[in-house]
Amino acid sequence: MKTLILALAVLTASVALYSQNKQFILDADTGNEMDDLYAITRVMLDKEASIIALSSAHFNNLGMIAGTGGDSLPLMNTVKESQRLNKLLAQACNREDIPLPEGANRFIGEAWGITERYSPSEASSTIIREAKKKMEKKEKLDVLCIGASTNLASAMMEAPEIIPHIRAYLLAGKYDKKEGIWDKSEYNVRNDLNAFDYLMNNKELEMYVMPVTTAQTLRFIRNETQERLKEDCLLAKILSARWDYVSAKDDWIMWDLALVEAYLNPSVAETEICLAPPENGRHPVHVYTSVNAPEIKATFWRYYDKK
Repeated sequence: MKTLILALAVLTASVALYSQNKQFILDADTGNEMDDLYAITRVMLDKEASIIALSSAHFNNLGMIAGTGGDSLPLMNTVKESQRLNKLLAQACNREDIPLPEGANRFIGEAWGITERYSPSEASSTIIREAKKKMEKKEKLDVLCIGASTNLASAMMEAPEIIPHIRAYLLAGKYDKKEGIWDKSEYNVRNDLNAFDYLMNNKELEMYVMPVTTAQTLRFIRNETQERLKEDCLLAKILSARWDYVSAKDDWIMWDLALVEAYLNPSVAETEICLAPPENGRHPVHVYTSVNAPEIKATFWRYYDKK
């Protein structure tokens, strides 16, 4: 019994230490939907989460970039909108100490596939600089992409020497665990299929993928959420108003929050070693196969309530 208690104590301490020592870059298409804002809030309110930078990502919502989506989808430069919201959230969370490098405004390569053309930006330069710092220490830089992975892929294409020193965490694709089949017909992948394939093709890259089919169990109920956001503060107003901005109905899947919490607190998710799609070489990839939705939800509100 004493041995068991000691083992559990060591495990608990190890998990806590692991969470506290993590340093990472969060890359988000914040202007796209709603769950990005909640995922970013979760990170910014956690004083033990060592976020190196929050970078902005583009998203190819044609209604927004071409002005054909009606009144609910105003014409916009999507990466600029993500950047604007990142700055607003940093202000609302009193985290203006966090660097906010701007990302690329378009996907890598061309419509017909990956070429040598990448999309350099402040975000990709930040990834390269921070990864090289980790190289000197023989460590790895964690990069979480909760939108298209353009900025990470661009950094790796510009400086391939950093690839072995990157740990990539992606919210991307769909995965059928029973059949072992991938489906790339998913929003984040579609926003830069070339970037996703480039990352998947790299056997040297340590990669963890949260498929949307796993994250979809995490849902926030509108009425419950709005009730908890009744405070007269900037952050509450931003998170509350977003429900109407994206025309959300009774509930919303918090995909991005699922990946962020699984990264910060590995105990809320399960991973398995799966094979990459055939066209990407069938090499091993870490895949999140389940998440503890109630615990993730409770953790978010715990940090929000003590802000």
